[in-house]
Amino acid sequence: MVLGFASQEFTFADVAHIMYGSSLSMFFGIELLSDKEKRPNVARWFDDITSRQSWLETKKEWLALMG
Repeated sequence: MVLGFASQEFTFADVAHIMYGSSLSMFFGIELLSDKEKRPNVARWFDDITSRQSWLETKKEWLALMG
């Protein structure tokens, strides 16, 4: 596993938070991990991992399964 910020690979922290943060945002409108004013560094990291092609494809499949 590559631990670089610019890497397209995910770290354990990325995987542990991406579903949690995305679920809060999509289903409840809670921007806990993407609030640029309160948490600029966390928001930058979360924007990075949620804009990766692999996540976008996974999210599309995940939402299709949820109907």
